Amino acid sequence: LAHDRGFLHLDLETSPLIEDLLHIEPLAFIDKARAGSPDMVITWGFPPNPPCMAKVREFRAAGLVPWWFDGDRAAALESYRQRTDYPGTDFYWDLQLAAIEQAWPELVDLYDDRRIDVTSPGPTYLDPEEIFSRMFA
Repeated sequence: LAHDRGFLHLDLETSPLIEDLLHIEPLAFIDKARAGSPDMVITWGFPPNPPCMAKVREFRAAGLVPWWFDGDRAAALESYRQRTDYPGTDFYWDLQLAAIEQAWPELVDLYDDRRIDVTSPGPTYLDPEEIFSRMFA
């Protein structure tokens, strides 16, 4: 979306705005994050704990459209292990996956039909244009 469509991309895992996220109202956060760009995508590999899930619900209630990118777990683990910008360990993978599995019924409810399997064995990834098409069809 950022590269091919000109969207502002805000990665909350690396943004200083993460400090504001849980403490201000969703629309105030979005106004601050947008910084003059009307089209924005936020990525946030959040821990599925009650405060973060509540914040996603607030964003949704404020009119944002949340999406959950999912896929083959073994392929995702292989990809996670290959990260060079933020190396992952199996310990942290296991923690996050256990939290996701425990919260899965709530995640399904929260994201409804806005879940896309983007990772397949290999690992291979869904083409960005296909992701865009599914999100904006």
